[in-house]
Amino acid sequence: MLRATHSVLKSGAGNCFYVISTKPGLTDADRRRLAKREGNEHVESPVPYGQLMRETGFIDVEVSDVTPDYIVTIRAWKSEWEADSDPLIELFGEEEFSRRIHNRILDISNAEDGLVQRFRAFGVKA
Repeated sequence: MLRATHSVLKSGAGNCFYVISTKPGLTDADRRRLAKREGNEHVESPVPYGQLMRETGFIDVEVSDVTPDYIVTIRAWKSEWEADSDPLIELFGEEEFSRRIHNRILDISNAEDGLVQRFRAFGVKA
């Protein structure tokens, strides 16, 4: 993805993406806890994201931990979904609505406990 993005950007153009990642060194208990979530939205890379961007040719690379903002966002998202539950249940169905709320509860807990983090990665095409 980074190579493709780099190839289409003009020199001086910025690229920014957000990623949810699990903490390094997960224990088996951590993995079992994370497995309770239906669906995986977490991305893992054996190479740090800043290094990936630099290796792809981006400069002025910044990787920021935005986990506190992520927690605020998913708490608000959960609250808004609960406040609008009737039309959302009508749209998605009870099962899907319940699955999403359950995942948000787990996401909040996992982020607060440091099992997952959200990062913002930014760089400029040289």
